[in-house]
Amino acid sequence: MCDIYGYLKDRLNAQDATGAGNAYQPVVRSDFTTFFTQLGTNMPATALKPWHHP
Repeated sequence: MCDIYGYLKDRLNAQDATGAGNAYQPVVRSDFTTFFTQLGTNMPATALKPWHHP
C-alpha cells in the first residue's frame, strides 16, 4: 500500500495525471485521471496534503 501511495504522490508531483490515475483500479481509473487533469498545475500541491477517505 505504501508503494502505491508513494507512486501516486510521485506522479502528482511530476504533474502526470495519467500516471497518477494508473495507481487506481481500471474500473475507477478514468474518474481519477479526469480529476487529476482538472487539478492542472495544482497537482504538486495536492500531493503534499494528507489524504483522508470520507
